[in-house]
Amino acid sequence: MRRLPILMAGLLALRPCFGQTNTEAPLTIERAFEMALERNEEARLADLAVKQRALLPWRSLSLLFPSLTADASRMIPEDEIVGESGSPVVADPTDRASLRLSQPLFSSDAYAGYRSGRSLERAAIEDRVFRLRDLLFRVAATFIDCLKLEHVVGINRETLTLAEEQRRTAEARYEAGEVPKTDVLRAEVEVSRARRELDVSRNQWQLAGAQLATLIGAGDGPVSVQAPPEGLADRLEHADSLETLIAAALEQRDDLRRAAYEREAARWSLVKARRGWWPTVSFDVEQTWADPGSLSQPDDFWTATFRASLPLFEGGARQLDAREARYALEEADLVVSQLVKTVRLQVTEAWLRTRTARVLLDATQKELELARENYDVVSQRYRAGKATSLDQVDAFTQLSRARTSVANLTYDHQAAILHLLRQVGSLGERYVADTRSEPDRSARGRTE
Repeated sequence: MRRLPILMAGLLALRPCFGQTNTEAPLTIERAFEMALERNEEARLADLAVKQRALLPWRSLSLLFPSLTADASRMIPEDEIVGESGSPVVADPTDRASLRLSQPLFSSDAYAGYRSGRSLERAAIEDRVFRLRDLLFRVAATFIDCLKLEHVVGINRETLTLAEEQRRTAEARYEAGEVPKTDVLRAEVEVSRARRELDVSRNQWQLAGAQLATLIGAGDGPVSVQAPPEGLADRLEHADSLETLIAAALEQRDDLRRAAYEREAARWSLVKARRGWWPTVSFDVEQTWADPGSLSQPDDFWTATFRASLPLFEGGARQLDAREARYALEEADLVVSQLVKTVRLQVTEAWLRTRTARVLLDATQKELELARENYDVVSQRYRAGKATSLDQVDAFTQLSRARTSVANLTYDHQAAILHLLRQVGSLGERYVADTRSEPDRSARGRTE
């Protein structure tokens, strides 16, 4: 699946997309990808989600870490109390301080919770890759839209030139008394229509550039991009069979991997719930100071306690937790099964869409050749007075539509291949491969 480098290599030329831009040089698709990953909020949100999930394993391991607790108190009695002799006695305040070290020895939640947290962390990493691929797809699709609309603007500009040439020919023949005034009026209508189409395509072109600038964080204005060379559609032809693409998708789709990790996390959550009836064991050491000391509260006194706790009855809470975890695991299994079917259907649809786009492009290119030949013949016949203005307008309209259709279908074919790469799960691999790494597990990384 090395189609993206071919796509990016094809999108290299030297024509700017706009006359006034906020970048010094035309933007390549490689640079657009890099800017999107650096500046788009979607990439930062995905990173934050991974960092949050990375805390889950440490939260489970903290159940086995020792804890140290310090406590201090002062007890002040009444001002006067009656002693055994019946005379009032003034009691002194009692100060007490303690330091307790508690070390858990066994917890049924620790290991299962750790494995569940690790699976959720890996699911978050796969989700980050999936979201970054989606971002790259939107960047590439918008990039192709900008190139397509640039091409359409050029075609509409040439169409306007041809329409003005037809008008001049009609005016010359009208002044010579060869054709009626209606021929000039028809030519004027075609010029007006060509100008309208040019203005509309320019606005759409500018909007595509602004959308691309927003995606890559290049400001509010449109950007300048590089146009593809001739023959790009042929170079992008995808030769892999449908079965090969489906197998590759089932192996490398990030959302499928994410669902598998979430199913693994659900399985460990069920294990954790079932182990809720297991005992917990801990060892405590406590040092106590009291001033003044007494028989019940001696000064400078320590104790060591070995504690085992076994839940016997909690109102059915453990049973409910286990049942809920079992349902969650069944749901996760169904999600994976459903996603496998969805992936198969998506790849099939994208593959057929690519083949359809190729067939339509080939057919339209043949129509363009015929329309161009027909226009040349009709134009010569019109100049010789053997064809009417209606014949010329009809031939001109067919040529304009054919040229626009070829331009649209050329880039639609590229967009279809791009969509196929996305559904297979191979889009932008060189840009997202490093994002599969796990976050820093050092003490500094845990506190960031």
